[in-house]
Amino acid sequence: MEGEILTENQLMKTVEAYLAAYCAQDEDGCARAFTPDGALFSPFGPPARGRAEVAATHLEWFAEDEQDKRLELLEFQGNGAFGHCVLGWSARVPDENGPDGFHRVSGVSLAVLALADNEVLFDRLALVPDPE
Repeated sequence: MEGEILTENQLMKTVEAYLAAYCAQDEDGCARAFTPDGALFSPFGPPARGRAEVAATHLEWFAEDEQDKRLELLEFQGNGAFGHCVLGWSARVPDENGPDGFHRVSGVSLAVLALADNEVLFDRLALVPDPE
């Protein structure tokens, strides 16, 4: 809507809802953090376009037994109803050589944000893992 201003506080509500859905392995909840035609770009699989594909991608990730997902806001810039952010992410993934059967992976996500009905959503989200 015209005149709406995207804020960091609104973004953090979306990030918290997304993380809660991720930890609950709720693929539809994760997809609701995206615009209806949002897209997810990941080196772990093909691009996911639209909420149905974003949900399906998350369902695949949940099957891999990833644990202890963490997100941290590193950078935020809002410009009216659009903006961008950089999120640091990490998670424990299965690793038979890890001390407890897991090791931590991490990286950053660059997100293009859109504001709709006073809610910040991911329009485009690109995952970039740290080199291991």
